[in-house]
Amino acid sequence: MKIQSIASVLAVASAVVPLAPCISRTVDKGSYVEFKLTGYDLDGDSVNNPISASITSLPTTGTLYHLSQVYNDYGYEPKLGEAVKLNDKITSTNRRLIYQRPENDYPASGKWDEFKYKIDDGTVLSAEGTITVTDKSTTTVDSDFATGLDGWTISGNTKATATYEPSSRGAMSYYVYNTDDNIQVDASGSDTKQWHFQAPAKFLGWQGNSYGGALKFTLSSSTGDFSAGNQNSALNLVDIYCASCAQNNGIHLVYKSPVAFDGSTTAFTVPLTEKSWLKDPKNTLVAWEAPQQCEFIEVLAHLSSLSILGDHTKWYETVALDSVRLSTGRKLNPFGSLPIECTCSTKAEDAIQYCDPATGKLRQDHIVNKPVGHLHNAGTHFLVPNNTAVGGASPRR
Repeated sequence: MKIQSIASVLAVASAVVPLAPCISRTVDKGSYVEFKLTGYDLDGDSVNNPISASITSLPTTGTLYHLSQVYNDYGYEPKLGEAVKLNDKITSTNRRLIYQRPENDYPASGKWDEFKYKIDDGTVLSAEGTITVTDKSTTTVDSDFATGLDGWTISGNTKATATYEPSSRGAMSYYVYNTDDNIQVDASGSDTKQWHFQAPAKFLGWQGNSYGGALKFTLSSSTGDFSAGNQNSALNLVDIYCASCAQNNGIHLVYKSPVAFDGSTTAFTVPLTEKSWLKDPKNTLVAWEAPQQCEFIEVLAHLSSLSILGDHTKWYETVALDSVRLSTGRKLNPFGSLPIECTCSTKAEDAIQYCDPATGKLRQDHIVNKPVGHLHNAGTHFLVPNNTAVGGASPRR
């Protein structure tokens, strides 16, 4: 018994934690969607020890179902089996299950639902993967200001607070606005202290499945001179910040619109991909450059703040904000899961084996026999690491 116990401990210590990718899926109102819980076994022992999946948190507005035996085995109706309970193991072929919307459903406001799962390779459990379910608009979170400010505030160079306007003006219908009340100009005449619309908590935290999607919003102005000569010189249309990224040193990213806001009602679409953004180098002698893919995903996965510029001119202006929404990136990523190489994190508490702690990226030198399409969805294929000494795996419990 003692020898077996020691052997089992050594086996766990040398095991490699499997991965449970984050996934997004769409479903119509009152309908259902079938999907599989993709997992990655980095040990390469999946033939002798197949991976399994279990549900670690349940959806709140829809219902998860196991596949019926006849549908799983032969593809015949009925599709729905028993409702999935917390910590249920998904035993169907390829770990498939069905998410069902209520029969008397309601229009979505943001994502329909969110729930989590873990992959088990028979020795250790993965960290949780998040499943995001949206309607066909792919919107995960939004503010339409139908009933009020929805938690939006004003930050920066102003003592004013956000004002709610429950009326319509052209394309602006029920919106928030603010008027500049403080001007601080530099030698060029630009307003150096600018104010922003600050997003509420529901836009922050984990927004990882928005990678490849977009941030959309509408701006309009009722007063102010937005001519080219009166535009501020440094215009970061959107700022996002992750305080815990880069090993708690923080990462600040900005999006500069290719088209200046001229005061007229304008709908903006900001791509949520790394090439569209610039990273603050935290050094005035170093140029701002695009972040790495995994850096950008990590920021979206741990958002501390998101703000939209309101202060566009060198003088006083009134700017309104409407129809703000984040969407998933299914057009960029048809498999609906984040790139597997970016499953890692620079946060110490999120670190897993084979991760580069400096970049939060899965170290490619540990992976051989890469299956086609592995960056998004390996399906029944698995990433196989080189034979290198590892440790630190958490035992299955």
